[in-house]
Amino acid sequence: MMKQILMKPFLIFLLLLFCLEASAQRLSKFESSQVINSDRIPYTSQPGFYGCIADTIFLDSNNISSTVFYFYLPDSSFEIGVRAISPVPDITSPRPGDNTDSSYFECATTNKGYFDPAIILQKGYLKTSKLPSNIFEWITIAQNDDSKDLPAQPNLLLRNALLRKQPNAKKKNSKLSPGYYRVVLTNNKSHYLIGTFLLQIGIVEKNKRLMLYNSIEDLEKSLK
Repeated sequence: MMKQILMKPFLIFLLLLFCLEASAQRLSKFESSQVINSDRIPYTSQPGFYGCIADTIFLDSNNISSTVFYFYLPDSSFEIGVRAISPVPDITSPRPGDNTDSSYFECATTNKGYFDPAIILQKGYLKTSKLPSNIFEWITIAQNDDSKDLPAQPNLLLRNALLRKQPNAKKKNSKLSPGYYRVVLTNNKSHYLIGTFLLQIGIVEKNKRLMLYNSIEDLEKSLK
């Protein structure tokens, strides 16, 4: 009888641990800051990029390890959302409108690593009107690290990143302007980036032309 009593708390602990780990491996809804009836509205357009870093991206002179992704906002928007999740949840796979590394599927099969992502959203401003057109000055407009609004990583720590960028609140009905944007995927704790990740951007408006690219050259090819 005593043995059964002692086993119950242990079984409850195992069940809670299993539920926490399972929830950490599910992809949650990608929701905007807009609320209707106490519920956040999911982004209508939310393209993603599935990546797998097989070889360590080493720290630079500032002890930062990072990689960069680009997108073009075709029309003005009330909000841009960005989130980075690592590792990619087991039951999650690319959908139409998503991009992947060329070796993502092969790499993801053998690489089960993950990292602590941080994200920096930047707007690009052309330095010159002359070619090449990809000479930009990049201005940081939002950033995040360790969001409590995303599922935990396999170690049960809330280390994934999420931001929601809105225009100047002082201007009524203002929107974020169209143009070139980029997301710097990095780590603020001087750790290496290695393993699988999902980077997503989202807007509340429907726009099939919105996509993420891992080079500005590929982005510009898509705009021609």
